[in-house]
Amino acid sequence: MRAHSFFCCRRIQVFQSDGTFVGKFGSIGSRSGMLEHPHYIAVSSNNRIIVSDSNNHRIQIFDVNGRSMSTFGSEGTAQFEIW
Repeated sequence: MRAHSFFCCRRIQVFQSDGTFVGKFGSIGSRSGMLEHPHYIAVSSNNRIIVSDSNNHRIQIFDVNGRSMSTFGSEGTAQFEIW
């Protein structure tokens, strides 16, 4: 599975490894499940989609259906903070 970010739309699009479109999720905002600047994306071995949401200074973890599973991080320069 692959996930791609499209900055202009602030959403994530998910594809199978053969290029088949699976779905998309995300909208502009700062609430859980929303994205302001999705920058880096990774897919874990258990198909969780991990997104660095740069302008919201956090990491969000989604399932393959785009449901927010977990969010962590806050703005700052101290340990465990994201600037």
